[in-house]
Amino acid sequence: KASYWAARGLRQTGEVENAEQHFRAAARTGGNFYALLAMQHIRGGMTIEWRQATSSRDNLFIAHPAVRRAQALRQAEQEELAELELLYLQERLSDIEARALMAFARDNQYPAVQLALATRLGGNTANGLPLPLLEGSYPIVDIATNGVDRALVLALIRQESRFKARAKSHAGARGLMQIMPGTAAFVTGDWSLYRRRGRDQLLDAQLNLEIGQKYLTMLMDETYFSGSLVHMLAAYNGGPGNVRRWRRELSDVQDPLLFIESLPAPETRNYVQKVMANLWIYRDRLAQSPDSQRILAAESWPLYRAQDRRANVVPASIR
Repeated sequence: KASYWAARGLRQTGEVENAEQHFRAAARTGGNFYALLAMQHIRGGMTIEWRQATSSRDNLFIAHPAVRRAQALRQAEQEELAELELLYLQERLSDIEARALMAFARDNQYPAVQLALATRLGGNTANGLPLPLLEGSYPIVDIATNGVDRALVLALIRQESRFKARAKSHAGARGLMQIMPGTAAFVTGDWSLYRRRGRDQLLDAQLNLEIGQKYLTMLMDETYFSGSLVHMLAAYNGGPGNVRRWRRELSDVQDPLLFIESLPAPETRNYVQKVMANLWIYRDRLAQSPDSQRILAAESWPLYRAQDRRANVVPASIR
């Protein structure tokens, strides 16, 4: 972050060569928000070297007792227990075996296991140009989309629940997209979702995805934030009422990066940066244009622009 802001300051004073050096330093700090913005300045976009988790040992895991239990549990629709079997197994494996299990998790649609293994193996904290990332760091799964691009939904899920369909937060948020019961009731008009007995309905992946996407669509509407990605993501985390107040308090801040850094809630400030970075990387994985990265690097406000051309699909990967 410091290198990026130093580069911006140097560029504004005409010290182009020094600015370039600082942008390069920022770009080598991994797949974080400022590193990706710095790549835009020095390379005109991201340069990611995607690494697959392949191994000659993959087939050995099919016969492993824990894997057989996981597959049996999945067939019995005990998805959470199946996932826990594999997550427990990965803690006892060597790095070579972990890579093999990650390939198995990819091929058999266990995104939370992929991400846990990639994190363990350092696949989402690597440095360098081009940026080396394990594919398991950003799992690709089919989800039912409804007016919101898959890249954005996956970017949010990765940050909110790490692909754990039955995740619960201390604040009470639930499911893949970490929906608060009050928000769910407001979005759907179904107040049973707010009542204690009905809240765990939000652990159903399909319902959670439907409500989360409907909420995103509401936040993008002109009634709220007119498609502004920065404001929409801040509102998803910090609440639309808070973001409206912050906009008033920061009305003299025209620079979107300065606005993000001026948000008074550290959690929301970090959240916006992490989900934006996730979005850009998922755009790359899906062979789409991370146009909001280019726009934000140019110190302009990025708007949400749909890029998916795919029809809605039944969620086959997250249950």
